[in-house]
Amino acid sequence: MKQITISIPHEKKKEVINYLQNELMLNSIKVISGDNYTQIIVYIDQKKVGPFMCRLDSIGLGVTYGQIISTNIDVLKPLLKETNNLSLDVKSKISSEEIYDTISSNSILTFDYILYICLASIIAGIGLITDNSIMIVSSMLLSPMMGPILAFCFGTIISDRDLIIRGLKNEFIAIIIAFTIGILIGLVTVAFIDIDLPYEMETRGTKNSLLTGLAFAIPAGLSVGISVSMGGINNFVGVAIAASLLPPVVNSGISLIYGLLYETEYLIFSYYSLLLFLLNIVIIYVTTLITFKLKKIKPFRRQSIMWKELERIRKN
Repeated sequence: MKQITISIPHEKKKEVINYLQNELMLNSIKVISGDNYTQIIVYIDQKKVGPFMCRLDSIGLGVTYGQIISTNIDVLKPLLKETNNLSLDVKSKISSEEIYDTISSNSILTFDYILYICLASIIAGIGLITDNSIMIVSSMLLSPMMGPILAFCFGTIISDRDLIIRGLKNEFIAIIIAFTIGILIGLVTVAFIDIDLPYEMETRGTKNSLLTGLAFAIPAGLSVGISVSMGGINNFVGVAIAASLLPPVVNSGISLIYGLLYETEYLIFSYYSLLLFLLNIVIIYVTTLITFKLKKIKPFRRQSIMWKELERIRKN
């Protein structure tokens, strides 16, 4: 359940109330009049928030005038009656604006983001060279790579150039950090390397790993789209993304050093590890886009150019 609070200028009060009551058939609305603005409060079922926001967008509310605030409601009495317990609707359960807010806040480059990438890469590297699957899983839990991936996927869907660039930039930074740490771990451990390649490194550096990665990346990408459109970024989805991306990048850096300083055969493992990473990126991107399309997630307007120009003139 969502509480939608609409703040509008007094001159728009009658127009908006008539639209809510006559067009959207909302009878239970609460109106609070202030000195400069009027607030209208309505309660909407979670599944209807997306279409409701689109209808408000169509009359310019929140775009050319007014402000809309969406708040989660844990309990509301009397409870709404469900007319059908079985729902086969594939549409997104939350609005595009809510999805944008979640993804945008999780794709910002911060000190914590860089620190988590560093820690996750170190743990993954140690796990790879010691053949310790538990450490590799731990690195997956720490990795924040999911945020930027979702940013450029969702940015593509809503045609947001800034979000796409931010996602690509921050993901590239994460890749450089992970690869560099892989190189450093390789330099530190090359003198102690055994003849036999650790299993965890080998499985990410062969032709067969590409097929395994393909099979893994498809459901991972679909899971991302479903999870986000349902109203949250599931931790297990984050693990899936990290599993597809972080270890291969670190493995590529380690194998590169081993290939240059120990045995040229390791260069092949570095190549296939990097190829595995690139394959996973492409597959996750495509499958996530497909899921967003199936969920009927569409671009939304933020603020009209005319409204921005009026605000600029008013300030000057």
